Amino acid sequence: MIHMDGEGGLCAGYDEVKFLVAVYGGDFIEATGEIVEIGHRSRRMSFEARKLISAVSDTTFQLLNEPILVCTASGTSVRHKDGDGEARTR
Repeated sequence: MIHMDGEGGLCAGYDEVKFLVAVYGGDFIEATGEIVEIGHRSRRMSFEARKLISAVSDTTFQLLNEPILVCTASGTSVRHKDGDGEARTR
């Protein structure tokens, strides 16, 4: 979004948030997002979060053989406008 819209946009909200697996303090999570639809002033996005490292204790961690999908979501962001009402692109 920063490449397309300059400073980015404002998150208007998330929907369809699905928590699939428990996540605990000390777990290492990687989150990714993808733009799936481009509107005139909005962007639809999909998100995934995967657990890569699991906390076994306060001082012991386990690198997982395969990342575990822990959450999916979708959301919408809206583009900023300049003072003249035109959408800002850079």
